[in-house]
Formats: sequence, C-alpha cells, structure tokens
Amino acid sequence: MKIIYLSILLVFLLPWTSLVAQQAPAEFLTYRTTITVNKGIRTTNHFFEIQINKREGESNGGIAIPFSEGEKIYALEGGIRDKRGELVRKLKNKDIEEVSDVSDISIYEDQYVKRFNLRHNEYPYTLFYSYTSIHAEFLYITEWTPVVNYRVPVRSAVLSVELPPDYPVNIHSSLPVSPQKEITENGNVRYIWRGEFEGSLDAETLAPPRSSLLPKVIILPHQFDYGLTGSQESWAGYGAWQARLNEGLGNLPVSEKLKVEELTRHLSTVEEKVRTLYHYMQDNTRYINVSIDIGGLKPYPAEYVATNKYGDCKALTNYMKSLLAHVGIPSYYVKIFAGENPKRLITELPGQQFNHVILAVPLAHDTLWLENTSNINPFGYLGTFTQNRLALLVDGEQSRLIRTPALNLNEVQEIRTYHYSIGDDLSGHLMFNGLFKGDEFEQLNYVQHNFNPDDKDLIMKRFGQGVTFDDWHLNKHDRDDQVITLSGNMSIAKIGVRYGNNQVIRQPELILPKLDKPHDRKFPIRINFPVNKQDSVIFTLSPSMLAKNNLSDTLLTSRFGSYQIASRTESNRLFFMRKYVLFAGDYTLDDYNDFYAFHQAIAVLENKNLIILSDVNIQK
Repeated sequence: MKIIYLSILLVFLLPWTSLVAQQAPAEFLTYRTTITVNKGIRTTNHFFEIQINKREGESNGGIAIPFSEGEKIYALEGGIRDKRGELVRKLKNKDIEEVSDVSDISIYEDQYVKRFNLRHNEYPYTLFYSYTSIHAEFLYITEWTPVVNYRVPVRSAVLSVELPPDYPVNIHSSLPVSPQKEITENGNVRYIWRGEFEGSLDAETLAPPRSSLLPKVIILPHQFDYGLTGSQESWAGYGAWQARLNEGLGNLPVSEKLKVEELTRHLSTVEEKVRTLYHYMQDNTRYINVSIDIGGLKPYPAEYVATNKYGDCKALTNYMKSLLAHVGIPSYYVKIFAGENPKRLITELPGQQFNHVILAVPLAHDTLWLENTSNINPFGYLGTFTQNRLALLVDGEQSRLIRTPALNLNEVQEIRTYHYSIGDDLSGHLMFNGLFKGDEFEQLNYVQHNFNPDDKDLIMKRFGQGVTFDDWHLNKHDRDDQVITLSGNMSIAKIGVRYGNNQVIRQPELILPKLDKPHDRKFPIRINFPVNKQDSVIFTLSPSMLAKNNLSDTLLTSRFGSYQIASRTESNRLFFMRKYVLFAGDYTLDDYNDFYAFHQAIAVLENKNLIILSDVNIQK
C-alpha cells in the first residue's frame, strides 16, 4: 500500500559543528521549504544548495524528484557554481529525464520521477536546484524533517508554512525549538521552523526505527478534500471518510457468488466458513501492487480481484471482506503500519499513518485477524508483521483505534536439539531437530515455499547454527500450523580443537544481539516481540573417552529476560540445556547499561561453555 505521507528522511537534529562540515564529502548549505495554502490549493516551493567537497560526495549530484500523476511540478531550475561562486553550468530542459517510478511488486503505479545530474570536475563546487509543486487535493500539509539525507550535514534547514486564519490544522512537532509565528500583511498565519544537522547517524541494534525517533513537523488539515471531503479532527472522522471511500466496492460476479455458496453450504460454524473462504482467496489470488486511484488509498473493487486474480493489500482485503459478506459474515477493514519494527502511531494526530490493510472478523468470544496478501500465511496468524500495535478499525462513524494481539513467549518458542555421536578418532555425526514458532517460523515457512534447493541449502547454514547438513527436511503438517520443524544430519570429520593431550569442544553457539558499546549508544531499546530459545545438546562419547564439563549450572535473571544453563552426565553421555528469554518492551537509554551488562554476562558464560575430552588412546 502506498504511504500518503512524505517519506520521513532518516536524520537527526543536532548542533552544527563547522569541523564536521569542513570534513564532510558533501554538505547542504541550505534546505528551504516554503508552503502556502490558498483556496484549497497547497503550493510548495523547494530550494536546495549542496556543496560538494570531495569526490566521495558526488553522488549527491544525482537528483531525483518524485511526484504523482495528480501533482504538478513546474519552475524546475538549477545549476552549478565553482569555488569562486561563478555560475559554470545552468540546468537545461534536455538535462531532465522524466520516467515512471514503478516498484518491482507493482503492475502499475501513478508515480513518476524527474531526474538529472549536476556534477563538476573541480572541488569544492556548489550545486543548487529549486522547483514548485502544486496539489489541489491533499491529506497533509507537510511532514518535514530538517535534512535531506541522514549521512549528509545540513547547515541551515527552514520550513515556512502560511495558512489562512480560518483554516484549522493539527500540528505535531518533535523539534526541540518552538516555531516562529507571525501574521502576514494579508492576515494569514505563518509558522517558521529552523534546524540544523550534524551529519551521519547509523542504525542501532534493538532500537526503534529512526523515523519514529527523529525530529519532524507534521501538519494536517482538520477538513480535507481527497477524492471525497473528509475530516481528520478525530479517528472516527478519518475512519468514516475511508468507509465512504470503500462504499460500492463489494460487488462480486455471479460466478463468484455461486462458488462461495458451494464452498460454504455444508459448513456449520462461522469460523469454518471464514477458514474455507480464506483458503480459497489464498489459492486463487496473488499480491501485486496496483496504486493509481485516490493516491493509493481506495481499494480496487472486489469484482476486479475476482476477475483478474490479483490485487494489493487494499484490494485483497476488500475482496475477502466481500466473500464473507456474501454469506452474512461481518468483517472490518483495518488500517495498520506493518513491519517487524514499525513506527508507532501518533495517537493525537488522526490521519493517514498507515502502510497496510488487514481484516478483522469478530466472533462470539474472539476476533479473527486475516492477512490477505500472503498465500502461505496460516489462517488467523498475524505474526511479527502486524502484531501488538495500534490500528484503525474502519466502521463508519464508529471507527476507532484498536490494538492487535501481541505475540507471547509460547508463540515465539524455538526448541533445538543437537545430538552428537563421537568416535575414538574424534570424527562424529550430528543429528539436529528444531521446532520453530514466531519470527523463525515465518522465515522458514517462506523458505519452504519460495526458494529453490540451492538457496535453501544456503539458508540452512543459519538455521543449523553454522553447520551444513548432508540432508535436511522442513515440515509443516498443516497449512494453518503456526509451527514448523527442521531436522537434519551431518557427518563431522573431526570435532573440537586440540590443546596438548586434551580435545576441547564448544557447545553450539547461542546467537545474541550484536550490541553497541554503551558509550556509543544514542537510541533507547525497543524489543517488539519476545524471544524464547531453548537448546538441548547431547554428546554420546566413545567408552574410552573421559569428559570434563567446564561449566556449572547457572541462572541469570533480569528485568529484560533470563538465561539458564544446566548439565548432567550419565555414563558416556553428557546432557546440556540452555534457555534464553528476552521480554518485549521499551526501555530508555538510561536502561542500556544494564541491558548491555546482562548480555555481557551471558557472553562470558557462553565462552566458558566447553567440554574437555582426554584419553591416552586419542589419535594425535
């Protein structure tokens, strides 16, 4: 689904330092955005001035200006000035290429891009360009951040927004400074925000998405005209607009109605009917993005999907809703922000903050949630893609925010068993069995259905804890199972590392998050869904071998999770158990030292997790 907001650029507002500016390969000297709303028309003037200091910064001279079919771009100008400030090149119309901007998953989009290059052969030089865009229909006035590229410094960023005095808006700002507010000569209200950017901010492990942390200004009109007139004063108002946009899109061809009746007439419960029709939808349609109407917010009709057998998330969800409606089962179109690490909804800012659509089907004592874009998704399974987040349930004037169910520890459980058999010459055999739910289930489920055998072998190196299986098998007993098993076998030419007369064997590795050092950390911690890993390791040794376990039973607990190891010996068999749990939650930057220390303590124990074998008969 196409996002209506301007893409939030990944930047961070920090004080400007001239040292960084001088050393940066490129820097934005000026980034200025001026917006006016007059008689329902939004006009935006953009101006960019970029200094290229080194060859490494030349990529910033490749300019791309995205726009949609309903958007007018005019007054596009640009050029290059040398280090003396003299104009050495002026952008000409023949330098500008206009192309369709269709993604790989789309059959058609009404998105385009104007692109051109401004480059010079003597450093430093300055390139500049400006253009104006006009929108007669819009949901937002702006979603602005103070830089263009989160790896390129900005000396001066300015946003100016001029509005009529009788034009109510919602303003959300996370900038550390308040706007300058003034009344213009014609009685309009003008807001001015200013910012700077130090330059370069990298992603961090287990952090919220930078787009949700970084400073921005979002301005939405209370009333808007976008295909239909609507309101963003409340979530109910915005949902009512979406409901009216969807009206009349549920008609099915006669042949489809007959098929629905045939599939469900022998079924007695609502859940059985929903399951059967969901499987029918999965088996007979595929996901392809088709975004050309009302900015990608209006679904294609159910009849279109029934005839063409494809659609995007909106179209497929509307189609599934129509199948259910034909047999008298009510369901609700639900707008949501999808992804394993989603942006959090700004609840005080009703409007378009979503990138996906799912379906909610209320039962007597529960709700079924249907993901309609995947032909391999288990029935009623949301998974990491849409679990535990606020979403907008579209129900006319009763539209409201709801929260999707959160994955619990049992629903993300991973159980692995490693059984090593080791002979006198230290060669051996490994049998692996794994049971996977949650995130690993989703990845293995995709592997099972979508990769060729060669690709699968590469993937198995990860799921087999760094080993390559001689043979392996993925198994999901039923299409709606939310668990998948993996079993494999491999031969080991020689296990362990020799130190003198001893052979040292490490346990299979526990994959821990790769954490930044505390003094380097900038963002808080976000764990969107829990982690629950349990490993059992069995070593069956040759009777002639002597074994020493180097690790004592240990339990670590913290507010973030727990780690446990235990072992025992029976005759020539050694048994190890390990369990690692990480709770879902948000933690502040002040919590990071404790979080890091918890994982460092685990890493220390993992490094001690050794078996020492010794025997005078061991071959050297």
